[in-house]
Amino acid sequence: MADVTLTPYNFARQITPSNTIDIWQVTPINQRRLTDALQFGTGGTAAVVLEDDSVCSFTVIAGQVLPIRCKRLNSTGTSATLPVALWQL
Repeated sequence: MADVTLTPYNFARQITPSNTIDIWQVTPINQRRLTDALQFGTGGTAAVVLEDDSVCSFTVIAGQVLPIRCKRLNSTGTSATLPVALWQL
């Protein structure tokens, strides 16, 4: 398994948490694609929706990169702010 801390992300977009709109629908990526990671400007909780539609909540700190492939960041259950979706394209 590759060390995710060494992943050079080369595409990023600030996102708005939503309970219904997947991240790929609001980013200019021409294909349906899970994130490679999420970064948060402030700490709190992050309720992410995984590829199989399961929801998992993570506690994050300000500036943390959460190396997770997800399709949505739910607004319900998310208190961390200034989320940025990251990809390696």
